[in-house]
Amino acid sequence: MTAQPAKRPEYLAAAPRWLEVGAGLAIGVLGVGLTMLGCLGVYRTFVPLAGRSPTPASFIVVLAVVAAGTMCSLLGWRLLLRRPRASDGGLLSPTGLRLGALIFIAGPVAAFFVHPVGLLHVFGALTMAGACLALARQREYHLRTPTGRRDRW
Repeated sequence: MTAQPAKRPEYLAAAPRWLEVGAGLAIGVLGVGLTMLGCLGVYRTFVPLAGRSPTPASFIVVLAVVAAGTMCSLLGWRLLLRRPRASDGGLLSPTGLRLGALIFIAGPVAAFFVHPVGLLHVFGALTMAGACLALARQREYHLRTPTGRRDRW
């Protein structure tokens, strides 16, 4: 599928600065907290209490928490300091957006096998996945065209 020019280019406009600072603070605090929790989990995984050995599942969960915390911290840092990606001016690359879409698609499918999921939650997750894919397609289009905007500010 080839990318088309944006039907509504105002959707590609930069967000207000107050929104970036607020989101950056919230995401940054969440990221630092998750990273600290993940580091505590790493310590508890490698220094087991009462002679219990760590399970592979606990190790995977700890790594996922550390990865999520690091990603949130990086995004919060970029928002607070106005340091977007140099190539396209966004926070996430098109590949990162596609990975997010994959997570939004896999979430309802995995939840379906764990417990029944409401139709509204499935619709919301699939809508977010579609938005991630559409934004990735638009970013690649603007990167490939010579007149595409390279920076947000």
